[in-house]
Amino acid sequence: MTIKRILCGVVVLMGVVACNPAVANAFCLINGTNIQLHSQSLDSTAFQVDIPPGQRVCCDDCLKNGRTVASLLVVTDYVPVSQNSRPGWKAECRFQVSATGQAVVTGNSSHISCAVGPS
Repeated sequence: MTIKRILCGVVVLMGVVACNPAVANAFCLINGTNIQLHSQSLDSTAFQVDIPPGQRVCCDDCLKNGRTVASLLVVTDYVPVSQNSRPGWKAECRFQVSATGQAVVTGNSSHISCAVGPS
């Protein structure tokens, strides 16, 4: 094998790793519903995101200071706190996900299920 072939192989491998959505130490949430979901942390990770239907969101810098697990809440029909409204939602999942894990959310506006597993 020539040096040129080895270098090309290394460049291709680096490109595959760089394009991989499952970044090391990143947990991911996958919205398997046809509605928008809202998720936020229930601990000090300061994670908060809206996830469009069919999309995947990963957080590669949420777990710091040696933390290996995040406690999350995922809800449907989220209404944030504002001066003239009351916070609320219709359905929820509460779970913990590891730094390299993922959760797949399925269901509808009135009932969701969250399955947690490895990436």
